[in-house]
Amino acid sequence: MLTQEFRAIAEVPKEPYWLSIAPRFAALVCYTDDESVWDSLRENAQRVDMGQRLEIIQSVAGISDPSKTERVIHFLSAFSEDQETRVRSDFRRGNDLETQIDEQRAAELYSGPSAGFIFDKLSVRDFAASQLASHLKLRITADASWQESDWQALRAKVNEVLAGREP
Repeated sequence: MLTQEFRAIAEVPKEPYWLSIAPRFAALVCYTDDESVWDSLRENAQRVDMGQRLEIIQSVAGISDPSKTERVIHFLSAFSEDQETRVRSDFRRGNDLETQIDEQRAAELYSGPSAGFIFDKLSVRDFAASQLASHLKLRITADASWQESDWQALRAKVNEVLAGREP
């Protein structure tokens, strides 16, 4: 039943991302070891727009049950190549009416404390790597001043640790 609910999540929500239903559904996976539920959540996270994807990643990363650590790491790792990026300052640069409307809508969707809101520029893979770092017990915390070189170093370290783990 939960897998059906995941498929019902709109590709783009009507409300701001942090208020959308997607991360609330994602939080429910912590109550199951059913691999098909985890797979369905991952598939649907990859289907929905970036803002909801970030919210889902944040929600899953927040699962602190030690018995779910490997599933959480596996889930977050699925986003290590997702280069989709949002730049918050771009929401204010529209030159034509259509662009301004799209950017106004994006600003509304990202309003409030959405996942990764402290970063002006953020890619899905970077956000996933920052969440993975915590679960891999790396003492690296991304902050708003990070540049591309910092994110590259984080991704490299996370990938190194993942490669050294037993399957």
